[in-house]
Amino acid sequence: MDLARLLEREMGGDWQVEASGASDFFRIYRAHRADQSLFLKVGKEQAQVEAEADGLRALQAAGVPVPRVYGLWEAAGDTILALQLLSFARKDDAAWAALGSVLAALHGPAWPQFGWPHDNFLGATRQRNRQTGGSSPADWLSFFREQRLQFLLGQIDLERDEAKLFADLLAALPEILRDHAPQGSLTHGDLWSGNWGAGTEGGVWLFDPAVAVCDREMDLAMLELFAQPPASFWQSYQELAAPAFHAEAYATRRPLYQLYHLLNHWLLFGRSYAGQAQVAARDALKVAGY
Repeated sequence: MDLARLLEREMGGDWQVEASGASDFFRIYRAHRADQSLFLKVGKEQAQVEAEADGLRALQAAGVPVPRVYGLWEAAGDTILALQLLSFARKDDAAWAALGSVLAALHGPAWPQFGWPHDNFLGATRQRNRQTGGSSPADWLSFFREQRLQFLLGQIDLERDEAKLFADLLAALPEILRDHAPQGSLTHGDLWSGNWGAGTEGGVWLFDPAVAVCDREMDLAMLELFAQPPASFWQSYQELAAPAFHAEAYATRRPLYQLYHLLNHWLLFGRSYAGQAQVAARDALKVAGY
């Protein structure tokens, strides 16, 4: 496929295209013309590429700094996603503080139901997003149990003691989430440290989303799973978060929400994540007195 000719046809101008490696799911290219540079993701999984474009547009509409989507095309059996090419700087305290502000703003508006109009992807895993009838605590409980934990557990080959542990956890969810009434918030959905960056001119960029309307604490739990956000992040988030964010209460739910991502890693990468997932499940069960 001649990507330069495709860009010329779709966007005009004289383009130079260079290969820039590959990810687990895409071939990566950079494209340049006199007045513009693009980041191209090319792959066979049309639904996955379309879901990424949909998530970026949803975040942009919510005021989140994300790479602009310039085009989504089909050619020679591939799907091509053309994005704004970003430049990054070191993640210092100011960048973490900016991330806290961006997330507080993203999480603030209340949505009327949990889920999303269609399924999308968490890495290569289909993320089920069937929308609930409302945004009550019962709606969140059923959504998280059925479309987050049960959906992944049903795809993992569990040993007998593992199956018992997770069955106990599912049964204890009403107690674990007792007195917790999260509003429906738009979430990035896959906010580990590799999916955000510090801008070279200040601020931050977010990318590679798996958007859904969820408990906002799911973004925070994922952010903490593989990183330790500094005090500047938490201060910025807490100052701007509405409704008010209660760190101590969130900490009791963090292992439960991290479990979702650990189960996904178990599904994608094998049993090397089984131990972490079981620890998270046991920590979550402690809240229910197990």
